[in-house]
Amino acid sequence: MKNLLAIALDWGTRSFGEVQMHSPGTRSLRVVEEAIELAQACNVPQETVELCVREVYSKPKGDVNQEVGGVLMTIYLFVAGLCHYGPEHYFVTELRRVLAKPPKHFADRNAAKIAAGLDVQS
Repeated sequence: MKNLLAIALDWGTRSFGEVQMHSPGTRSLRVVEEAIELAQACNVPQETVELCVREVYSKPKGDVNQEVGGVLMTIYLFVAGLCHYGPEHYFVTELRRVLAKPPKHFADRNAAKIAAGLDVQS
């Protein structure tokens, strides 16, 4: 898995640049975006997602390391509930998909997100 992570990091750096790849705020915002897209794909109503955001932000902020673990645990449990494949299957499938496209495709999409205000420098 370590080699796959290195490949993913190389792809991300080529697509988004060093600053974007090493910005915890921006990377976490992209995790939120993907999680919302997953919720949308699973027919979770927008109002429920908005309620979730209000609920989370009404509490004190957590520890970054613990929250990363929570995200990983949650996605592993989500995948386990599907009973199809292990999480690595989904990761490798997505990595293959993004590697098949030129980095400029993702750089352009990222630039549009930044222009729309979806960027957090930290």
